[in-house]
Amino acid sequence: MEIVYKNAQPEDWLDRQALSDNPITMAARNRKRIIIERLTRLIRKHVSVGNVTLLGIGAGPGRLLQTAMSEANVDRSRMNAYLIDLDQDAFPFGQLLAAQFGLHERVQFIQGDARRVQDSLPDIGINIAKLVGIIEYLDDTQLVEMLGTLRTVMVPGGNLVTHGFVDKYGTSRFFSRVFGLRHYQRDAEYVTRILAECGFRTIECEYELTGIHPIITATLDD
Repeated sequence: MEIVYKNAQPEDWLDRQALSDNPITMAARNRKRIIIERLTRLIRKHVSVGNVTLLGIGAGPGRLLQTAMSEANVDRSRMNAYLIDLDQDAFPFGQLLAAQFGLHERVQFIQGDARRVQDSLPDIGINIAKLVGIIEYLDDTQLVEMLGTLRTVMVPGGNLVTHGFVDKYGTSRFFSRVFGLRHYQRDAEYVTRILAECGFRTIECEYELTGIHPIITATLDD
């Protein structure tokens, strides 16, 4: 994803197809911008009434959360973030980012299964959770399990930022055949319905410019 976000010069035809000439990668870059804007606003909102604890699921290096924390321009001692991923390979780069952002004391990387996040963070109340870049690879059963787990660690009034996936241009087959990545399609209505079934109320939804990702913010009501 870091390579996609940077929109670096492709080295060959396959690279160009995967990184440049593909609506899915364009959508990912659009999604990044909107997600960071949403997270930044939410951080400011929650900090206005107290400390804020953030959670990134399948977070990799935590680029989006850390960027939002930096751009929120609030007292950094009021923020803490937990970034959970099953694979720890991206953690060293994430720690480098944290140092560059001046957030090394505010960000904690945790290797583990996010579906059992309550085992890793049993006494933590999450104000803002980010479920981005992983939801499209979860089937409905896995997604409902993930959302149920999130409910156990989030405080009432907490916010979830997530998205859907619509293969408008028929390009997910390329990613499936070449990279073995299977996308599960869910439009805005579908994601909103699943969120509601799991206790989350959608408060903001918009599609990024390609129309592939509906970006959704939800709240966990009392």
